[in-house]
Amino acid sequence: MPSGYSEAELIQGLRDLASDLGEKPTQKQMRLEGPYSINAYKRVFGSWNDALAAGGYQPRTDHQKITQSELLNSLEQLADELDRSPSQTDINEHSKHSHKTYYREFEGGLEEAKRRVGLEHYEKPSKNRIEVPCENCGTIIEKTPSELSLSEFSYCSQECHYSHKEERYAGRGNPQSTLEMVSCDACGTGIDRPKWKRELNERHYCQECWGDAKVPLECERCGDLTKVWPSVVDKRRFCSTDCASEWFGEEYSGQNSPRWRGGYEEYYGPNWRRQRRRAIIRDQARCSDCGLTEAESQEQFGEQLSVHHIAPVREYIDGDKLDHEQANRLQNLVTLCRPCHSARETEAAYTDY
Repeated sequence: MPSGYSEAELIQGLRDLASDLGEKPTQKQMRLEGPYSINAYKRVFGSWNDALAAGGYQPRTDHQKITQSELLNSLEQLADELDRSPSQTDINEHSKHSHKTYYREFEGGLEEAKRRVGLEHYEKPSKNRIEVPCENCGTIIEKTPSELSLSEFSYCSQECHYSHKEERYAGRGNPQSTLEMVSCDACGTGIDRPKWKRELNERHYCQECWGDAKVPLECERCGDLTKVWPSVVDKRRFCSTDCASEWFGEEYSGQNSPRWRGGYEEYYGPNWRRQRRRAIIRDQARCSDCGLTEAESQEQFGEQLSVHHIAPVREYIDGDKLDHEQANRLQNLVTLCRPCHSARETEAAYTDY
């Protein structure tokens, strides 16, 4: 035989051990007390269960067939033999079941099995435990001197730890806080303000006075009075964006516009309308840059397509006279929509600098 033992010898060894134990042996019992190794049985019979069957014993087909009652009885017997609560090492050395079996069969593991049979958890008692209150809720807890030396505060749970820490690090308790006390400019009440707010604003207001802190401002365009925050009173000139847009439209048009490059007396000349129409027909009433049609321009911008002078009209002015024939020739005209026209004008303005 490959193992060096015959089937008959191995079966006889199995039966002898069962007779000594008073029950069919487990693999662990064979390993600790049997005459042959577990590997010898597995090599000859294929598995331990097959060896049990060959010896006339009912094999266990899986771990679940070890009942909780068996485990609890085994634990009680071992505790009686040792006269104390068994440790994991005790169970592995003296019990027919491994401590892992208890963790597999009981949700709370070995500790739960001990609780069910009335055995206290086996651990060395801690020395010099001191009763202290939880810093957050006041519950009395026990801590060792070494645990107390690790932290200034003691807590009964993580929830209390986080709650107390959140409270301690709020506002001025935060080591990175830049809060300083300033006076409300309206009522004089002291209020906390971080550094960036103190540097940004000259005046500070408490929550009660904040709504009444605005100061009147006269709109430069329409003359209406509006209220603004004191921090922007020297920067604001208008009551609304509409007034601001209208003012800029009037003040920065014509010669006041930064894009102004000179003007002329007679617009684009007497042939402008004809040449404009011819340019649009040539370009099939589409923007030459983006392809937008006349109808789409009306829908999106409420206006017709524009006809742009590629070479600016000012280049054809001699003194106060415009050479409209050259300025308005078809080669110098291109059909554009509003955005493309604006883009070309801006490009030309920057090119001239």
